[in-house]
Order: sequence, then C-alpha cells, then structure tokens
Amino acid sequence: MRNTLKWMALTTALLLTASSFATRSLAAEKTAATAYEARKSEILAVWAKAKPRFPAGESPYATAPSIQSPYKAGSLKPTFVEDGLKTLNFARFLAGLPDDVAADEALNKEGPHCAVLLAALNRLDHSPSKPTDMDASFYAVGKKAAGDSNLGVGRGQTTDGAVRMFMDDSDAFNIEMLGHRRWVLHPRMKRVGFGHATSTKGVSYVPMLAHDASRKEKVDYNAICWPNGPAFPSDFFADDMAWSVTLDPERYQTPQAASITITLTESATGKTWKFSKATKDKAGNYFNVNTEGYGVGNCIVFRPDGVSSYDGTYKVSISGLKKKDGKASTLSYSVRFFALD
Repeated sequence: MRNTLKWMALTTALLLTASSFATRSLAAEKTAATAYEARKSEILAVWAKAKPRFPAGESPYATAPSIQSPYKAGSLKPTFVEDGLKTLNFARFLAGLPDDVAADEALNKEGPHCAVLLAALNRLDHSPSKPTDMDASFYAVGKKAAGDSNLGVGRGQTTDGAVRMFMDDSDAFNIEMLGHRRWVLHPRMKRVGFGHATSTKGVSYVPMLAHDASRKEKVDYNAICWPNGPAFPSDFFADDMAWSVTLDPERYQTPQAASITITLTESATGKTWKFSKATKDKAGNYFNVNTEGYGVGNCIVFRPDGVSSYDGTYKVSISGLKKKDGKASTLSYSVRFFALD
C-alpha cells in the first residue's frame, strides 16, 4: 500500500511538473507572438512612410553633371536623395538603431564629384586615378569622397537601390567583412550624402558618403543583428544574404572565430545549420569573424545554404562569446519573417 501511495505521489508530482512546464511554454509562445505582432505593426507603419517615391525613369538631376572636360558635378533633386535617405533610415530602424540620419549639404556636394570621377573612369575604385584632363581641385574632392563612401553601381541605379545593395553585401568578395552594411549600421552615423553620374556606357555610379561618426549621444545596444528579431521583412533579406551580428565592444570581448559555434534552426521544419571556424564555403554555408573598423568591429558573419526564401521563424544561438569581465556568454534570439506588401 505504501509503495502504491509513493507511486501515486510521484506520478502526481511528475504530472504537475509537466503541466507547469507546458504552461510556461505556452506563456512564452504567447509572449513571443505578442512581441512579433507589435514589432510587425511598427515596421509596417514606418515602411508606409519610407517607401521610395521618386518616379522611375525621371532624371535625378537638378543640374546635370558632365563626365567629360569641362567636368561638372551637377546636383541631385532633393526627392532623389530622399529615397536613399529613407531607405538608409529604414534599415537602421529594422536593426534597432537611431533612424534620424540626415542628408548633409556639404556631403551632397562631395558625392556628385565622386560620381563624376568614377563615371569618367567607368569603374568602381575607392582610390581612383586622376583623368589627365580633370582639374586638380575637382579631382581632390572626388578622390576624397571615394575613400569615404560606399560605392554603388548598376544600370539605372538609384539611391534606394544602392542602399539595398550595401545592405546585401554578400557576394564572394564582400561577405568576409560586410563592410558596406556595417557602415550603414554604424551607431554613430548622423549625416550622409549621395552622388550620381552615368558613364558613356550607360552604367550609373552612386556613392554614399558613409563614414560619418558625428552623433554625440551614446547609442545603447547589445548587438546589431541583421536580420533582427522578433519580426523582419523578407523583402530586405534575400535567400543568399549573410546574417550578421555585431557585438557592442563595451560589453563583449573581441570575438574569437576558433571559440564560436552558431546554431541556426528553422522552427517549422526543425532543420538545423551549424557554423564554426571550419565553415568557409563562400558559395554556400559560410562563417567568419571580422574585427576591422567598418563602423564597429566585432562582427560575426554566417550564411546557411539551401534556403530558397525566408519565411516563418528562425532561431539563432551563438556560443563561445565572452563578456568584458571574462564570463562566458551565449547570445540567442529569434527572427520571424513576413512580407511588407
């Protein structure tokens, strides 16, 4: 009889424990769903105001540039600049950063000089050579701007399209550092400028003056994630884009690639990807740690293979990190994707 009572008591305790765990799990799921819906509503409201408005096919110039001697920088229509600015600030909003970067008059004068220089040479170059017939003072402005800019290129390229290109940054050359993305998401950025010029071959060059760090107030963050949770628009994250996590250097020690392990899980299917120092396929599964000064160092990069499009929820767990005091740390978060339109 005693054994029966003990068994009944143990069974009851186990059932109560299971019930308590299930209750907590349901509560956590409800909290996550509420956070997702709230963030999704915020994103949709901001996007409604941030959508690009500049008419397709319309000339972007208030005054036309000249890419041949005598060279002229020209100037851009404010609405054309505004599209790029809004897209930049929308990206920063998605990442949880201040989204109040402003177009700067001085930088918007430097950008066109850079665009004309690149269009005259018809190549992307952060340290472009001087065309023999270009005035030295014009060249000096353009060359300096080229070194201080993210450089976009493409037929019919726009300021909005250039910023989206910078946020992608996942080609074989750029995926190691995602430098263009990190400049866009530099917490201290406060001012930006754009330029635009088209070469004789019909290729448009769009520099974005991206190295500003004039923000005075401190930006509080733990990590800058792209994509960022709990909700994120799949319109801004293509299937072949790299994920990135940039750690606050005031909270974390410099991440060490040899110590880090990342697990990415697709919730609907349970499919899991593992990333570590050995994951180096630039055409597929990829992992890297880059600590160069593209805005903020401490950047962890990873990209899964076999994703046709992002939908549903993905869970990230990064282990092997260390806080400033030397204590081991794991960073975990979830991203649920949705379509803007």
